[in-house]
Amino acid sequence: MRTKSLSILFLCTGNSCRSILAEATFNALAPANMRAMSAGSQPAGYVHPRSLALLEREGISTEGYYSKSWNDLKITPDVVITVCGNAANETCPADNYGLSHFLSFSFFERVDHQV
Repeated sequence: MRTKSLSILFLCTGNSCRSILAEATFNALAPANMRAMSAGSQPAGYVHPRSLALLEREGISTEGYYSKSWNDLKITPDVVITVCGNAANETCPADNYGLSHFLSFSFFERVDHQV
């Protein structure tokens, strides 16, 4: 019996810290039929070095993760989870997908975006 796949989008404004951490952690721990991606409305253009250091310290691969726009998504997610208050209040292209699953969590950001 084939199991349906599930795609999850972690969304944050800059896509340089929280959403990247969520994507990488989810992909490292989730079953094979579930995959995460991340994006931002105003991508920073880099992944914050502290995010990469945390993932590496926890033994989670950082290969292939980069800051990207929600306009660059290749597939339509099944679930969208915002991980910052800014992204939750923005008009998201996911609104056009007719998704029934949209979750919003506002995590306090302690990282200075200056690299």
